[in-house]
Amino acid sequence: MDAAQRGRPRVAIADYDYGDVDVERAIIEAAGIELVALQARSEDELIAGAQGCAAIINQYAYVGAKTLDALPSVRHVARYGIGVDIVDVAAATERGVLVTNVRDYCTEEVADHAMAMMLTLARRLPRYDRATHAGDWHWQAGRPIHRLRGSVMGIVSFGRIGRAIAARAAPFGLQVIVYDPYVG
Repeated sequence: MDAAQRGRPRVAIADYDYGDVDVERAIIEAAGIELVALQARSEDELIAGAQGCAAIINQYAYVGAKTLDALPSVRHVARYGIGVDIVDVAAATERGVLVTNVRDYCTEEVADHAMAMMLTLARRLPRYDRATHAGDWHWQAGRPIHRLRGSVMGIVSFGRIGRAIAARAAPFGLQVIVYDPYVG
């Protein structure tokens, strides 16, 4: 007798990046729910692994009409992340399936990474790295290097991540300009 037959709900984690799902398992199973951990790389793999599940938690795995039709027990798709572009929201809505996301998922980490990339390019670190590995270190290897203060940083989309990047850019003296048709 499986968990669904015993009346215990099941939740599938469709895919995950980190080595295990121990944190999720502890929380979900403490609530009396069985966790099914998958590494689904296609809708077919997700369909095969999530039979009888009431919910799917996904990071990269696409959840489309095909998946939802094949898994009629699914009532909720929860996205590990901000965007829901990998969920067919219209198909879910038509079937009465709730779609949720994590509004602040990795906002700080993405903003930090964006600044690291900006500094890497502004300071021409890849050029210096190549020169150093070739045994040809000299400060002129990265020329020209321009002062950051007074430079312009353009940000397309000014949601939580864009705002976090702008806040990090200010101490560098960057002039920040933004474009976002949804923010007035």
